[in-house]
Amino acid sequence: MTERPNNFDLKLLTASKEVGLRRLRSYSASLGGGAQIFCTYDELRRHLNTEVPNNVLSIVLHDHSIALSPTQLNALQQQARVFLLRRPDDQGFDLVPPATAPCWGVESFMQCSLTTFLDSPVVRMSMAQLCKTGAPFHMAQLLRWGHAAHEAADQASIADASLAFVRSLNLTGEGRRLIEMFSHFLQVSLIKLKLEKKAVTFGSDGLLTMVVARCLVLPGMHVQAVAAELKMHDFPIGVINRLAGDAIEIAALYYPCQPPPSQAERIVMVFNKSVVDAVQALAVTQRAG
Repeated sequence: MTERPNNFDLKLLTASKEVGLRRLRSYSASLGGGAQIFCTYDELRRHLNTEVPNNVLSIVLHDHSIALSPTQLNALQQQARVFLLRRPDDQGFDLVPPATAPCWGVESFMQCSLTTFLDSPVVRMSMAQLCKTGAPFHMAQLLRWGHAAHEAADQASIADASLAFVRSLNLTGEGRRLIEMFSHFLQVSLIKLKLEKKAVTFGSDGLLTMVVARCLVLPGMHVQAVAAELKMHDFPIGVINRLAGDAIEIAALYYPCQPPPSQAERIVMVFNKSVVDAVQALAVTQRAG
């Protein structure tokens, strides 16, 4: 029987010994890909240099246990799609990196530990969408079939729409708290973050509960400031999904079945997939012309 070709190859760059190759390959195989582990930057670069150039199928996952200079990170981005992980420090003090940090320019930046990356169902669902090539990613794709959704009409206030959604599903506990807290966040924070609200969608599939605000990016907006605000509000999972053009999705998610230690972590994820796809498509068009 012939082996099924991998849709991508996940290359983990880490000095950590907490994740073995078998576990990583099992994780990657569930998403349709292969996996390898590299313990040094030089080893990874030598491997990439021997491969047939294909920076769409190669995904480098770097967990920050190995220090990389901006020059080294840029070199990796020329040969592969780069996903960065930033684990909480030993004291749990995990503010987002400064605005000058290179992490904001890579395709995906996830502030969580490597263990949480592998164990969190929400991160796995996100990876399943991110690993697809040539397809735009929208937050609503994380909701399962049969989900309930309610979109705030332009004439309705966010507070009224959130209350109607909570009542329609009889939400209680952390799910209701997420809806209420994120609704408040949208009302008080969007202006200072240089974002203009276009639509707000409340959704739930019985497990995952989310609120997604689709916004227009105004001059002066910086992703780091938005991520810092999400972190300060202590949402279980905060997501920034940059879309092509001047659109962006800001979301908060709650999933009740996070395995430990994921339950204690507050995850922030920043996705630039649509922006990167648009740049790559433009480059291909220019070369063809």
